[in-house]
Amino acid sequence: MIVVRRASPHDAAAIATLQAGLFDQPWPMAEIESLLAPTIAVAHLALEHDRPVGFVVGRVVADEAEILTIGVEASRQARGIARDLLAAWMSEVRAAGAGNLFLEVSDGNLPAIALYTRAGFRVTGRRAGYYHRRDGSLGDALMMIATIDHG
Repeated sequence: MIVVRRASPHDAAAIATLQAGLFDQPWPMAEIESLLAPTIAVAHLALEHDRPVGFVVGRVVADEAEILTIGVEASRQARGIARDLLAAWMSEVRAAGAGNLFLEVSDGNLPAIALYTRAGFRVTGRRAGYYHRRDGSLGDALMMIATIDHG
């Protein structure tokens, strides 16, 4: 059974470990710790039997929110965990007053693009050569936005 809960600064090591296994350029632990300060991040952790299997970290500034990083352990992907993490995050940032949501995603990450599109995001631009891959090549980032109605 998967449980999604609000992440805290105590979850930084779990998020750093998951991120390191998923991304070509994982963030340093200190950066994750600083983002998880209660007044900065809106973050959630997915747990399976109390073991972290996914995360989302973002922030809200005024009426805008941005997903900074999201991921699910490779062996747990395609089970709806990212969808549940995204829904929890979107609900919290909506409650905080955010109306415009932003993110960047690798143009080669088709499952993530599909997830975001189903959640109401649309592509608004492209950053060429934004991502550095492990093989030394560069990948483009798609910039996506969604609008939340507060009515």
